[in-house]
Amino acid sequence: MRLAPTIILLFLCSLSFSQSPSDWWYFGDQAGVHFTATGPVADTNGVMVTYEGCASVSDAQGNLLFYTDGTWVYNAQHVIMPDGDSLLGNGSSTQSAVIVPYPGNSDKYYIFTVRGCTGGSTTGMLGYFFSYTVVNMTLESGLGNVELAQKNIVLFDSSAEKCTAMLHANGSDIWVVGHEQPTNKFRAYLLSSAGVVDSVFSEVGPGNNNCVSYMLASHAGDQIAMATTTVDSVYVFPFNQATGEVSTPLALEVDGIVYGIHFSPNDELLYACYNRINQFDLTASNVQASRFIVDSISTHGAIAEGPDEKLYLARTNQQYLSSIEDPNVYGAGCNYIETSVDLAGRQCRLGLPNNVAPGLFLIAAIQYEKVCVGDTTLFSMDTSNVDAAQWNFGDPSSGGANTSAAYFPSHYFADTGTYTVRLIVQSDTIADTAFQSIRIYPRQIIDLGSDTTICSGEQILFSAAQPYAQFLWQDSTTADTFLTSGESLVRVSVFGRCDTVMDSVMISYDDSLSFDLGPDTLLCGGDSLRLGTGNTNSAVVQWSTGDSVETIYAKVSATYEVNVINACGSVNDTIEVTFKPVPSSILLPADTINCFDNEIVLTHANIDSVTYIWSDSSSKKNYRVDTTETVWLAAFNECGSVIDTINIIFNGEIISELGDDTTICDLDTIVLDAFSPGAEYLWSTGDTIDTILTAQVSQLYV
Repeated sequence: MRLAPTIILLFLCSLSFSQSPSDWWYFGDQAGVHFTATGPVADTNGVMVTYEGCASVSDAQGNLLFYTDGTWVYNAQHVIMPDGDSLLGNGSSTQSAVIVPYPGNSDKYYIFTVRGCTGGSTTGMLGYFFSYTVVNMTLESGLGNVELAQKNIVLFDSSAEKCTAMLHANGSDIWVVGHEQPTNKFRAYLLSSAGVVDSVFSEVGPGNNNCVSYMLASHAGDQIAMATTTVDSVYVFPFNQATGEVSTPLALEVDGIVYGIHFSPNDELLYACYNRINQFDLTASNVQASRFIVDSISTHGAIAEGPDEKLYLARTNQQYLSSIEDPNVYGAGCNYIETSVDLAGRQCRLGLPNNVAPGLFLIAAIQYEKVCVGDTTLFSMDTSNVDAAQWNFGDPSSGGANTSAAYFPSHYFADTGTYTVRLIVQSDTIADTAFQSIRIYPRQIIDLGSDTTICSGEQILFSAAQPYAQFLWQDSTTADTFLTSGESLVRVSVFGRCDTVMDSVMISYDDSLSFDLGPDTLLCGGDSLRLGTGNTNSAVVQWSTGDSVETIYAKVSATYEVNVINACGSVNDTIEVTFKPVPSSILLPADTINCFDNEIVLTHANIDSVTYIWSDSSSKKNYRVDTTETVWLAAFNECGSVIDTINIIFNGEIISELGDDTTICDLDTIVLDAFSPGAEYLWSTGDTIDTILTAQVSQLYV
């Protein structure tokens, strides 16, 4: 609908519920404002183009959820929701939508839409629908979507471009109020956790010219202010929050039409604007007489209250917002600023998000951190407008520690698992409950084991599997298992909710064992036999001798056994090694003379592996000699043979005769022979042979 020949108005209503739900505004020609701890700053991410109304909502932490112009619904990524098109709002409706939380379900929101007064059927005001649609924020992976079963549900026809909302007297249900056109009928619809459950109609106030301009509830919810664009008046209606009834209004005259209207944060002052900003003191004995002109130079559109409890005014076709910095102050002290919020090149139009009473609705929202077993979990909440809180941590085994009345409590969960935490927040008249599933996660652990050797051709499947974790192996694969493919260093990093841990293990390969100690072996005394298993690398070697080396030397007769074990298995082998002595070269005693006529007994050693043969061809143990005889003894085996001889003389009387004394001539010689069998000799000359030659004159003896 047109206000005047020079402008076209598009109207939209929205509802902010506390400081956080109104942190993000989107309006005008892709304009946006983000309210931060240091004040409002321009945001240029918005894609919505609307000349007037707009509605947006954030969660209790101030994160944008969605925004709408009454026809399209945009998610937090500034994309139209899959089913967020063709809502029954209208581009030329003052308050074409109001966003209201769904009582009893913090994941859902109502969007009430108003079609407008400039289109529809040709019969009266039919076709000007007052409807609602439900948005479910659990859909589309948390980005939200419209529930098709609750989309464009029409409540009545012939609606003015007005809607507002306030709390029921019970502190949990919500009234949504619309107005018919061209009558004086208010329609109040009651929302509970069961949905739209009741409606109350009140016929009061002016009956005509109510189509365009704002209608807004006070912060307390007990008053409704309504502006018109064709009558130089604004109206303040009492509202019964228990029954939904609207009563006879207070009419306040202004000069010219009024488009935007808003209560001060303390509900004591009323602001109404279009070609001037009017201020009324609602506590004055004569409210009409309290009228104060805040500004009469500029033309303003909608008035909206920010989370900072300042009032912001739309400046049509300008790249900034105006503001009233101290709206609870009567008169010039309210501190009006013409150029207040720069929009970074984006243009404002006539409308702003129509925020009703920041903090009007409590939102119980649970925030938490530290969710690893062994930690103490820290909880927090939005304390705006909260007078009391009651926590239940869903952990009855913790006894008295299971509940808390603190705003920022902590709780120790002794075990992993999922716990349902409940938070109830209360103010004087309002209460809200939130439930949050808290998962306490296990600590990340990893143990690939010790360095390992396996048989060539085999593989090992390593597993790092554990819940709520991601994995990175040395080859950049990310599965929770890894299959070895060769000798290598296997390494894995585990990134979990609680920890980042790493482990590594060296994988080596063994070849199949194969060795042979050889056949049983006969060796001669003094020799040795090298016994070995070959190159067994990391194998465990155990000999029957107690040795644990690859190679030993057999030096004594025995059965030698070795057991070799590696990753491929075990191999056992034995060998019989027999050592035979080399026959001794001294088998018999020295030659001897028996002067006593007794027999001599010769005996050979008793060595099983040696064969003995006497000179009489016998192999007897003892050989008896009773007469002069040369005896030999032969000894032989595989290692060799020897023969030893002994001369034995019996009756060995020494007979030696040098003859008579003899005279010889000079230069002659004489041979003296003292031979006697078996005798040893010593001459007076010192000689030790049996015969000497002499040429000297002397006395010789032997």
